[in-house]
Amino acid sequence: MVEVVTARLKHFFNLIKDDKELYEIISKSQKENDLSLKHQQEKIKIEKKLEALTKMTLKIYQDNATGLIDDSSYARLVTECQNDQKALNVRLIELNKLLEKTNTFKDNLEELKEVVNEFLDFKELTREMVCKLITRIEIAPVNYDNGGRTQEITLVYRFINIAL
Repeated sequence: MVEVVTARLKHFFNLIKDDKELYEIISKSQKENDLSLKHQQEKIKIEKKLEALTKMTLKIYQDNATGLIDDSSYARLVTECQNDQKALNVRLIELNKLLEKTNTFKDNLEELKEVVNEFLDFKELTREMVCKLITRIEIAPVNYDNGGRTQEITLVYRFINIAL
């Protein structure tokens, strides 16, 4: 198992050296990058809608103050605008959390690169290295195929929490 972990770490270190290849692999395993753009666009739309609703509420108030609309219509229209604003604010909070999570992933990737640089030219696998770089090692049950024995070993890397 030590040989397998060592070989996988060396492969991972080579990926870290080649930022472009690492980014492509992580992008494939993290679909959040595509969602992040959609979330950012949705956030912008919501912010514009909130601004329009604020202006609309102000206009409704002015119309009521000048007598263009009666008090019951004013109350109904303001309530509708406020309900829309509340719903949009709830969605905006959700989007901000999702976008923060995406930014955290990018920050974690940078932190992982820094830790990897400490061990870039390692000769022997150490406990410290495993603890700093790997969250967990998953060992699948043994498969007996065609008289041979195979066992899948998966390394889940710290900071990005994915297996490569």
